[in-house]
Parts: sequence; structure tokens; C-alpha cells
Amino acid sequence: MLPKPNFMPSYLVRTSDMKVVKGSKVQEGYCTLTYSWNQSGEITKNEITGNMERTDQGKHKIIYPGKTVRKKPRGRKRIPGKVKFVTFEGLIQEICKDFDIKYIWYDQMCLDDKDEEQRKREIHQMYKIYKHGYCAIALVSELTTVAVPIAGGIAYQRICYGLLAKKDIGILCFGPYRRYKAICKASFSNSTKSESTREAKYIIPIQKFDLPSWTGAYGEHYRGYKTFFRNYTVTGRALQVTCRGMRNDQHHTEIPNLISIEDTRPPLPQQRPNGDCRWTLVISIQSSGSTKKKLVGIYRAGKRPTKLHIITREEISQILQNLSHFLPIKKENLQWIPESSQLSVTWFYFHQLVETLQYSAQYVLLTGICFTRSDSQLEARFPIIKKEGDYYKSIGMCRVDGGNHFFNDFTLEEQIFEIY
Repeated sequence: MLPKPNFMPSYLVRTSDMKVVKGSKVQEGYCTLTYSWNQSGEITKNEITGNMERTDQGKHKIIYPGKTVRKKPRGRKRIPGKVKFVTFEGLIQEICKDFDIKYIWYDQMCLDDKDEEQRKREIHQMYKIYKHGYCAIALVSELTTVAVPIAGGIAYQRICYGLLAKKDIGILCFGPYRRYKAICKASFSNSTKSESTREAKYIIPIQKFDLPSWTGAYGEHYRGYKTFFRNYTVTGRALQVTCRGMRNDQHHTEIPNLISIEDTRPPLPQQRPNGDCRWTLVISIQSSGSTKKKLVGIYRAGKRPTKLHIITREEISQILQNLSHFLPIKKENLQWIPESSQLSVTWFYFHQLVETLQYSAQYVLLTGICFTRSDSQLEARFPIIKKEGDYYKSIGMCRVDGGNHFFNDFTLEEQIFEIY
């Protein structure tokens, strides 16, 4: 149940039967709908009154795409798609059903053309109606994601991410939910502090659909990041990318040596005579086929440190274990350097993943798919995928600071990765 706002519209549409009810009788929140009027039917001019009128002939199309399901032990079965024609109201009802919306406001149903006073009053407070709605459902035909224009109607696709991915693989650039949870927390701040309410505030409606991992359905998309990568195809639920990927095949033999951080980390240097006492722990990495070593940052020590706190040691150990999935970690390559050093240091961050890297799992960092922002050329993000059987699962991004050309001289062959 959505939290009830302080303001309620005069009328709302109850989506269970698409009947107009008084807003004062509704004891929960509502959503709003924004759309272009010509999406709701065929618009014609009444020759007698001169007014524009809408004719809904039930040509709106709901598309249920076909899908491939796995059958044991290794077989697959194709389930064909189907199409259903409905009125515009039927289309809205289906969308609300998908997102569990019980009440919705939109002008076509909630503004009474025969009551001029009521119509003027509602139009005058329309900004309040949209402001206090829990969320707005937008039919954006230009993106071909929710609404697709057809003759006399629009087509709604439940699984529409494939269309978006074919236009821009930026859909792959996502991380864990943060803004959504903050919005939910604010929305529920005035509601009842019951256990069920605290649980409900973190429900992600889109997660109840069986969407492929590469759609970002289990994360939040990052805006403003672009990539020039185009070597991919979308077939049904599969996103197939052909690019370079980095993984450390020796990961399982090296990682046990990282458990004892005291045996791995070199001792923290003491304060230097010139007063420069800020230190950075780095590890030198040399890629296959390259004679040049690169420095990867591990930890920045604070001012005048004498020893590392136990929590800090655990953090360093976790960082080394995360890096070991993709880079060779050797004790002799760890060193402290002054923070004032002019040496180039690259930093890897794994907090933008929707799940924690596991010791027993196999991962690939897709170095061939680089996302950058126009206002920051020093920061780049690369997708990380997890091996699951014969396929891969997308789990978010690795952020790399200090040079998006870090992988350029790595000798990596292009591979085909099928992500589901």
C-alpha cells in the first residue's frame, strides 16, 4: 500500500475495475499518468461542434514476447509470444497491474468535460496532483520502451529492454540501489512505523519480473556515462558481447595467501626526516606481453600513522582479495610510497556491484566496454560479469580512477560472452 499524501485529487481511477471514485474516499496513495493525447486513440474533429474528439477502437496492442526456457539437463525450449488488443483503458489497467498500482490519476478519466467548474478547479490544482502523486507513469513513444505508436493505438511491451539496448548499451551501466531507497525512505517517513511498513519501503516493483541481469533490474542506472562500444547483439533474453575481458586464472591458488594480512603487507614506514608522513600502499602490476609496470592503489594512510587499526587491516585484505579476481597479487609487489610521489597510481573500486565478490566464483572484468563522462576523463567504469553455468550474469560496474587507458597494453584476446 502506498503512503497517503496530505493532498488528494477530487477523483481517481480504481485500477481493479477502471472506475472513477472520489479521492476523499481513498485511504492510500496514488500515481499519475503522463502521455500524449493522440496515443489514447484516433483523434478526429467534430464537424458540428468543431471540437477534437477521441475514438478508441480497441487497437492498442499488448505484446507478450516469446522466451526461451531451460530444460534439464542442457536443453532449451522456445515459448512463442502472443498479442492482445485492448482499449486505452485496458492498456493502462495492464500497466498498473504490472507495477501493482491500485489508484491512478489521468485527465481523460478524472476531468469531467460536462462540469466546467469542476474541470477548471482540477486544472488549476494540477501541479498539486502531480506533486503529491507517489510516482508518474510516462508513455514515451519516442524511446519505444513503453509505448510504440501504431494505427489508432499504441503497443505496450512488458519486456521492452531489448529495444532500448539495441539503441544504446548504456543500459549495462548500473550499480546498487541508492537513490530509490532514499526516495522510499522519505516517502514513508510520515507513515506508520510498523514492521511491515519498514519492509515495504524497500520493495522494488520491477524486480518481480523475470528480467535478464543486463537490464539493470537489480540495480540503479548511472546517468551521463557513454561508451563507443558497439560489438554486441540482443537475441531474446541474451546479450552477446564480443570484447576483451580480464580474469585471473590463478586466483584460487593465490587468494589463501591473502587471508593473513600481516604476512602479506609490508610494514608501515615511519615518518620521514623532511616531515612527509603520508603514505600510500600500492601494488605493482605487469601485464602479459608488456615490459612496463603499473601501480594500483590499495590504501591511503592518514597523517602521522604509527600502525594500522585492525579494521583497516581487514579492509586492505578485502581490497586485495577483490583485486585478485582480476590481477595477480604477489607479496613482493606490495610497497608503500609517499603520497607526494609523482608516480601514476590507478585505483579500483568495487562498491558499485549489486552483490559481493565471492571467493569461489569466477568473474570477468569487461575491459573492452569502457564507460566515461564528458566532464571527467580520469574516471572510467567497466562492467563485471559472473560465470553461472554456460552463461554470465551482469552484477554491476568496477570504477577505475586515474586512467581509463590502464588496460590498453594488456595482451587480451577478444572473446564472446553471453549474458542473461
